[in-house]
Amino acid sequence: MKFLRVLLILSFFFYLFSFVFSTSSDFTQDLGRHLKIGEMIIKTRTIPKTNLFSYTNPNFSIINHHWLSEVLFYLSSRFLGINILIIIKTIMILFSIAIVFKLAVNKSGLIPTILSGLILSPLLLERNDVRPEIFGYFFFSFIIYLLLTYPKNQKLIYFLPVVMFLWINIHITFVFGIFLILLLIIKVFITRNKNRNNLVLLYSIIFISLLVLLLNPHGLTGIIYPFNIFKNYGYTIVENQNLFYLSKMIFNPLIKYFFFISPVIIISLIILATVHQLTVALLLFVFYVLTIFQLRHLPFFILTAIPALAISFDQILKFITRRFTLPDNLKPLIIILLMFILSSCSVFFISNKYYLVFDHSKRFGLGYNGSHETAVEFVKKNNFQGNIFNNFDIGGYFIFRFYPKYKVFIDNRPEAYPVDFIGDVYKKLQIEQPVQDKIFKKYKITTVFFNHNDQTQWAEIFIGRLLKDRNWHLVYLDPEIFMAVKDSQLKDIRDNKGIFNKMINAEKNYINLLKLSRFFSIINENKSSNEAFLKAEEINPGSCSIKKSEFNQFIANSQFYLYKAQELKRNYWYCF
Repeated sequence: MKFLRVLLILSFFFYLFSFVFSTSSDFTQDLGRHLKIGEMIIKTRTIPKTNLFSYTNPNFSIINHHWLSEVLFYLSSRFLGINILIIIKTIMILFSIAIVFKLAVNKSGLIPTILSGLILSPLLLERNDVRPEIFGYFFFSFIIYLLLTYPKNQKLIYFLPVVMFLWINIHITFVFGIFLILLLIIKVFITRNKNRNNLVLLYSIIFISLLVLLLNPHGLTGIIYPFNIFKNYGYTIVENQNLFYLSKMIFNPLIKYFFFISPVIIISLIILATVHQLTVALLLFVFYVLTIFQLRHLPFFILTAIPALAISFDQILKFITRRFTLPDNLKPLIIILLMFILSSCSVFFISNKYYLVFDHSKRFGLGYNGSHETAVEFVKKNNFQGNIFNNFDIGGYFIFRFYPKYKVFIDNRPEAYPVDFIGDVYKKLQIEQPVQDKIFKKYKITTVFFNHNDQTQWAEIFIGRLLKDRNWHLVYLDPEIFMAVKDSQLKDIRDNKGIFNKMINAEKNYINLLKLSRFFSIINENKSSNEAFLKAEEINPGSCSIKKSEFNQFIANSQFYLYKAQELKRNYWYCF
């Protein structure tokens, strides 16, 4: 039996490894900028306090709340290679889960914990990236463990000042650490023992843990920054949206899954309250609500929910065993069944079936997607003069590859730009031609470097309008980036007859073909758009994006095809 238990634990963590250990597309998000800032901090021994990467707002004051993680990322990648960051991410996430897993096993047993982990762990796919917050997951798990095992493991409290000092300099989620410490203070007060000396020592350590928060580059301002960040936040990004809104606006199976398991969460809250596990219930409730309001809090919900659901499942199992006589061999059979499920799920991820069905560019293993080396070489070769206009999505990568030679118009840090700049300049120039002409003239912009996978309405308007103007030459195109230059000696690639067909024929990745299909549609190259889509459909007919497009075509064509649309939705229900 002990051997089976060990195998079950190994199966569970191998299952987690099967999707946590994956390639990354983070360079096109924030990772490139993090590495550049880490490099600057090491070389200059200073932490940037203004938006020096931007030619539009170079003096705008910023607070870098994750400078230490940027230094760690830069030094690790410099001495151990860029793939070490994926390994670090994998280790941090698995260690964080391991801490709450141990906590859950101690409080409820192995089988309830595995059931809890199996239900909740798929949600980790949503935030499985190389981000500074991965360190926050670990610190959060550590304090959760301390909070829920106190006073049994009270010696762990000696590490609390170090944890909080590191956390406030690594990521803004340190604010969750403050919340957990406040809960710990309440618990210590309620359960205080008669030994006054121990109590004084305990409160002293907690006080020091809060005091060391001042040891950040911005002092008190850095501590209160989490409460002020959204006062200057002029751009809506997905991770900060509530799940009700996102479920209507985008297709994300993990959001649907979150709502699907919500009844389990609500039942668990009732059970926890009934058995007087009030601290666990409070944690579950708080982070469940936080996640509904902002997607970015999902990993912290998972870390609180694993022990919470495990305790609830344990209570249910105890209720069943008190009323029914179960066979002696049932427990080994359950363990074997769970191992089979975990092994099957592991194969599903390692074979990349999940990514192919739900159209992710990630794959099991090491490596980075979307490095845009060809685009970078094109810029370097042509040595564009003056400022370059870029969109929000590509800003962090632009900084990584081109700073200091080129600065950005904007990057993907809403807090680093004034609200009115984002609304009245960045967005408006994409929508209105006169504003574009005025801003481009002001900043002497004659080159556009743009991620055309930008899903915003203003981006589509801008791309269509810009490339309709033949004074702007489309000089470069790949599945994510297009470049246009005004009145340039560089030839417009559209003058090369059949160039789009050549691109489609050369492309083997169906996701890239879908991206090109959308771009061609925006610039009214409908024939090329259709050809790219058909080739993508041929390569991966089971893709959810393709099935949804087919569904929309059936609906749009006529009432005659309605039954086909209904059949498609029935057969591929997980895509809708």
